Amino acid sequence: AVLAAIVIGALAMHGERSLAAADLSLVMTDATIRVIPALGGEREGDLALGEVVRELRRDGVWTHVRADGGREGWVESVRLVSLARR
Repeated sequence: AVLAAIVIGALAMHGERSLAAADLSLVMTDATIRVIPALGGEREGDLALGEVVRELRRDGVWTHVRADGGREGWVESVRLVSLARR
């Protein structure tokens, strides 16, 4: 019974995190995905206004994101707004 309670609790916490959209952000302006977090970094792809991305990591003024279509890389953080429930 204790093990079942632990598993149910863990699943509930995971579900709450998913519903809170804690790691999702909306792209506020067109943006370039870069291989490294630098304006001179090689372009990996583009993001369009209104796309939703998953934030993997923040490093200063850069955010490492994953978008649909397997696009992944660094974007300027000012171009994103969090969808996390407040």
